Amino acid sequence: MEFIISQLDEIRVGTDGKRVVLQSSKGTTMKVPWQVVETLCKAMIAKSKQIEEMANLDRLLADQAMMFRSGAPFGLSNRRDILKEAAHIAQHDDKLRKYMPGGVKSTALVGTPTVIKHDPPKEVSDEL
Repeated sequence: MEFIISQLDEIRVGTDGKRVVLQSSKGTTMKVPWQVVETLCKAMIAKSKQIEEMANLDRLLADQAMMFRSGAPFGLSNRRDILKEAAHIAQHDDKLRKYMPGGVKSTALVGTPTVIKHDPPKEVSDEL
């Protein structure tokens, strides 16, 4: 059985006791325990983020290459193939090298700020 949803308004979500009810406009109904729905939703979100990453790959590569060129200490993806391609673009893209020849020159300090702990103020007593 295939459960194809092309638009969000084609499906209604409801409850029936301890089950989540999914009903499509075509008449198909599914009753699923809430624990299964919760696990399924987490898996669907993870997969949708992977698909979004591939759908926006050109923009992701350009942004990551710029971040590499500027010396940013983190990446926008966990995939090694994407990071490798972005590093290649950062090294060899003529436009990026022209506008960011040696990376970003900055006098700003980057890092973790130092937290200085002071002793609490002394209480003043009313006695003389």
